[in-house]
Amino acid sequence: MVVNNFNLDTLRARTFKGYVQFEDPGTPGTFYRLKDRQVMTTLLDYLLDGHYADDGVKSLDPAGHNHRFNMNLKMTLDLADDVFSAASDPETLSYWIFQLEQHTPLTISFATIVATEGNLSGDTHIQLLFSLVPSTFGPMVFGSTGGSIEIGISGEIIAVTSLTRENTSTIQQ
Repeated sequence: MVVNNFNLDTLRARTFKGYVQFEDPGTPGTFYRLKDRQVMTTLLDYLLDGHYADDGVKSLDPAGHNHRFNMNLKMTLDLADDVFSAASDPETLSYWIFQLEQHTPLTISFATIVATEGNLSGDTHIQLLFSLVPSTFGPMVFGSTGGSIEIGISGEIIAVTSLTRENTSTIQQ
């Protein structure tokens, strides 16, 4: 038997060397990098429907997915617009929430790109591309000792576009 070392700690992805950015819903190809993102989690949950054949062998059939995301941001002035209407800038929470109030949720393309340790040449970045619909905003946390206001944003990931190794920190679509 041949044993190959895999999942080496010298090739770990480091979150402090990564970023999250989203595509402007109003201007495809224009991306905004979230500079003060605190936490982002994704859950890719593929649903499988189990059943048994007459010989007792279990089979699993694809039955959709329930992919979710959650992120916490520091509230900054550029997350809001001067108006709360269809005329709001599409990259702001003002626009995202207004669209939900109008029963027209947005689908937004997100990208996470993370540099890895150890491998100094070749593919040094891990890229995850997905489309999501933000639908929950909050809680908005006002700390008792001051500091920055935090807001949680969560919703459903409706499609995973890719999970790849890349040789650059630029989005590869």
